Amino acid sequence: MRTLAISIIAILGSLFISNAQKVEFGLTAGYLYTEGKLDTSGFEIKDTENGFYLGVLAEIDINEKFRFQPEVLYGNGTDSKFLYIPLLFKYYLGERFNLQAGPQATLLLDDNAFGDPFRTFGIDLSFGLGFDITERIFIEARYAFEITDRANDNILIFGDILSPVDDARFKALGIGLGYRF
Repeated sequence: MRTLAISIIAILGSLFISNAQKVEFGLTAGYLYTEGKLDTSGFEIKDTENGFYLGVLAEIDINEKFRFQPEVLYGNGTDSKFLYIPLLFKYYLGERFNLQAGPQATLLLDDNAFGDPFRTFGIDLSFGLGFDITERIFIEARYAFEITDRANDNILIFGDILSPVDDARFKALGIGLGYRF
C-alpha cells in the first residue's frame, strides 16, 4: 500500500512538473488539531490533540487559475506524530484567494495513548482555503478526514471488559503560514 501511494505521488509529480510553466518551492508551518476516534462494540472513544506542523512544498502552475501543490509535512501532536503527504489542486478565485482539495496520505509515526489499535497508513480527503498575502507569503486553513479504516483488528481492554476495535479514523485541522522561494 505504501509503495503504491509513493509510486502514484512520483508519477503525478513528474507529469505535472514536465508540463508546468512555473515551479516554486516553499516552506510551511502552523497549528495542528487532530482527533482520533475508535468505535468498539458498544463504546466510542475520542482523543484530541493540539500541536504543530511544518514541512516543504512545491507549487506547480498548470494554467492561470489552477495549480498543483504536493507537500510533505511533519505533524507533532501532544502524544502522536504524523507524516502527511497531501497532493492538492488549487483553484484561484482571483489573484489572491484559492480553494484547495485533494487526497492525502497519512503515516502514523508512533503509538498513541490507546496502545496500537491503528494501522500506520491511511488515506484522507483534504480541502481548504488559502490567501496570498504577498507574492511569496501565504496563509491557509485546511481540514482532512480519513476515508480508510485504520482498525488493526486488535482487542482493547477496559478494566475487565474486552472489546474488538470495529473502526478507527483520524481527522486533522491545520492553520498555517507559508513562504514560497
